[in-house]
Amino acid sequence: MTDATRPHGTAPRQLVRQGAKFVLVGSTATAGTFAVYWTLRTVLAPVVATLLANAVTTVAGTELHRRFTFSRASAIPARKAVQNLASWAWSSGSTSAGLLVLPLLVPRPGVLPESLAILVLSTLGGAGRFAALRWWVRPPHEAGRTRASPVR
Repeated sequence: MTDATRPHGTAPRQLVRQGAKFVLVGSTATAGTFAVYWTLRTVLAPVVATLLANAVTTVAGTELHRRFTFSRASAIPARKAVQNLASWAWSSGSTSAGLLVLPLLVPRPGVLPESLAILVLSTLGGAGRFAALRWWVRPPHEAGRTRASPVR
């Protein structure tokens, strides 16, 4: 069976290529999240700053994944909105939980320990997000469509 005839998700080269693109886009989005977080953190509480930072960067990151990582997959607007909301909830929930637990482990943590917690949680969550977006942006039953065919 060649890569072209394998079912979605079983072509090793495609998985490696998508994984590499996901890391590139994800790293860029994470850098953007940090830039927004560090700016907001000077005037806002950690959880509020991370929620807003994630809101700003999640839409852009998810759209970049759709276009670059997953070969220009498209979707109807309602599906995009749900994907963006799910991605934001995933990243915001894990980083907010981490920031709420951090003071129990480190008395009066500053921006650096908070940033490290966000980095660790974002990295761990990235693997799950890759699998979810890979399945959701280009579901297995739609993998046979051409690049020009919209994903609904």
